[in-house]
Amino acid sequence: MAKPLITIVTCTKNQGKYLPELLQSLTTQQKKNFEHVIIDGFSSDDTVSLLNKYKKENETAFPIHIHQFPPLGIADAMNKGILHSHGDWIIIIHGDDYLISEKATDVIEKAVKMNTQSEWIVANTTRKLWGIRYTTKTFLLKPILFRLLPVYNFLNHQNMIMRRDLFLKYGGFRTDFKINMDYEYYLRLLHHGVMPAAFDGEFSVFRRHESSASAMRENQATVVEEFIKLKRQYKNTVKWGKR
Repeated sequence: MAKPLITIVTCTKNQGKYLPELLQSLTTQQKKNFEHVIIDGFSSDDTVSLLNKYKKENETAFPIHIHQFPPLGIADAMNKGILHSHGDWIIIIHGDDYLISEKATDVIEKAVKMNTQSEWIVANTTRKLWGIRYTTKTFLLKPILFRLLPVYNFLNHQNMIMRRDLFLKYGGFRTDFKINMDYEYYLRLLHHGVMPAAFDGEFSVFRRHESSASAMRENQATVVEEFIKLKRQYKNTVKWGKR
């Protein structure tokens, strides 16, 4: 089987409630230009049985790799997924998210072809918040994207792709961040002069619900603490709202 263009990394831990929608969105893709790397944190619900059934039924259509490791946080799981990837481009879609349509991987390939000089491509952001789905046209912010991102993290990794080589060059997600590890990575890339390209399209749906790490009440103080930590760390290298 040819080397995949895209690696879809999925981290799971007891997400059997939402997982079928993600798996269905992958099996119905019109373009099988991807592999699926799954990092499971020893789920105790029906997650593993769902994954095994999914692999058995679809492993001849596209590569599926399931790995289990002790749960050491989201950043650690994402790093392990990237380590086990083989695609040129990485997109991280967790077990409670899903691809936006059956043409999603074709749209990703088009984004790559339209941005041949880019290593980091940001699409429009589609969210599903407590059952309500809406899209933010990130593409319209293209002229000032680099100014806004250091001020506020309005992106999500479910609607961006990065070259695998970026992680090899600049390292993985920081495991000392519980919530804002993705935002830290964006700021790190900006610090090194890596600017995102904006693409007018959508890849997947980021679902936010009562069990989402960033939505849980007990994590809100951590969200604020990590943001302050990032602002202090990058204040001399990434000018907040300036270039």
